[in-house]
Amino acid sequence: MNGWIGLEKLRIHAHHGVYKSEKENGNIFLLDVFVKGDLKKVASSDDIKEAINYEIIAVVCKEEMSIPSRTLEHIGYRITNSLFKRLPISKVKLKISKTNPPIEEECSASVVSMTVRRNEI
Repeated sequence: MNGWIGLEKLRIHAHHGVYKSEKENGNIFLLDVFVKGDLKKVASSDDIKEAINYEIIAVVCKEEMSIPSRTLEHIGYRITNSLFKRLPISKVKLKISKTNPPIEEECSASVVSMTVRRNEI
């Protein structure tokens, strides 16, 4: 029985972007992260040891977001790669939103969204 475990609107302050102000001041990023895995054991046993630990998802996101990058795509690649290394999962759905992007028009966020299978990394 496969299913999704995830975190929505994980809020992290980080220093990503191409402009000097982004690198120096940082910005707020919101992450929606879902991982696909086998839920049969935990569903039938109610044993937390069998669950996909969403705290690991949060730790991975925090670690990877602490490494400055120019693009959201690169951050997404690092997060998905790290999740596959640390969790028994088959797929990751990830959305990274940079709040208040540095453009002239009023905009709440710039966004990169990706779905990655284990064999695609």
